[in-house]
Amino acid sequence: MTSGAFSLRILCAALSASLFGIFHTSTDLQAALQQSGGQKPVQGRVFEGHSNQVDTVAFSPDGSRALSGGQDGFLILWDLKTGHEVHRFGGKQAGLITGVAFSPDGRSAVSGLSGQQPCCALILWEVDSGRVIRRLEGHQGFASQVLFSPDGRLIVSASADKTIRIWNVDTGVEIRRLVGHEGLVKALAVSKDGR
Repeated sequence: MTSGAFSLRILCAALSASLFGIFHTSTDLQAALQQSGGQKPVQGRVFEGHSNQVDTVAFSPDGSRALSGGQDGFLILWDLKTGHEVHRFGGKQAGLITGVAFSPDGRSAVSGLSGQQPCCALILWEVDSGRVIRRLEGHQGFASQVLFSPDGRLIVSASADKTIRIWNVDTGVEIRRLVGHEGLVKALAVSKDGR
């Protein structure tokens, strides 16, 4: 598949209703915003800044910013209007970024990590400063996807350890574990009412 001047294999994508576009990542260390102009796509903007493969992206709730993360261990906060990097946080000390999501109010974000001991933590971040609020530990495999509940009080994570876990945002405590999958849990969704 090609997008503009670069060839890519899309690894993940996030859809924004407010931008009518898709923010996607590729194997060539780039993230791109592809906006739609009605029936046909409009060429987007390429965001360069990662030093290794970009594996995950998320839009802020208001659609003005995005977070990207991947194998370089950094989360990069992007201003989608200007295309500029606002700041980056994490790094190799955090581990590989395997999933990311904004809280409903956009002030915090959660990322799934792999490769650090203890293995496979989730990190709750303050978005504007990049400060770690807390680590959520318990998964025995990387978190393939992370989400907040609609009210922002819970984090839900899907993992290679064959579980889905539900965490209290305020305490970082695992409050429920869903088991029964026979392999990697790759995706999840939370209902609009959070039940």
